[in-house]
Amino acid sequence: DWPSYIDTFNSLFHNNKEIDDVLRFHHLKSGLSGPTADIVKNFPITAENYIVAYDELVRQYENKGLTIQSHICSLLQTPKVNCPSATQLRNLHHHVASHDRALKALG
Repeated sequence: DWPSYIDTFNSLFHNNKEIDDVLRFHHLKSGLSGPTADIVKNFPITAENYIVAYDELVRQYENKGLTIQSHICSLLQTPKVNCPSATQLRNLHHHVASHDRALKALG
């Protein structure tokens, strides 16, 4: 989940003036996986590449319109609950509530 990852990363590393860019870049890359990690996997871990990689990730993942669209698509594709059980209803509630909170946070 990009928004929670980048918020945590910014709090712990990006905004911490006591950490150098090589260490920031190491933590940035080590916390990523899948397609997000693919964006920066070929960048050598250097101070110069840190801000380039960071800016590229932000550019690709902090598009508010696309983020809203993604949450709406996830809500529209919510699996049906055919034979409701407490577990299924709880999972449905968590799914809808998490996307609702994310959309509210986006404005």
